[in-house]
Amino acid sequence: MNEPTVFIIDDDPSARNGLTNVVQAAGINVESFTSAKDFLDSKRLEGPGCIVLDVKMPEVTGPELQEMLIQIDYCMPIIYLSAYWDVPTTANVL
Repeated sequence: MNEPTVFIIDDDPSARNGLTNVVQAAGINVESFTSAKDFLDSKRLEGPGCIVLDVKMPEVTGPELQEMLIQIDYCMPIIYLSAYWDVPTTANVL
């Protein structure tokens, strides 16, 4: 059986690297991606784990990626992060 993995998807290198270091220090498998496209291209759509996902990214936003994943019946838990969280964004996250 595969070990659980935390997939970090964030376009901000400081946030992505910091989160990656914290998860690694906890002894948990982690993979990080600079964009939703990079994550989708990785074909890492199987196995246990969760996604830590930035809300606002260029090209494909976090909620847009979540919608794409729903369309292909991908149901890994998603934890959203954002430096720009507001009430309308919160209400629109699935």
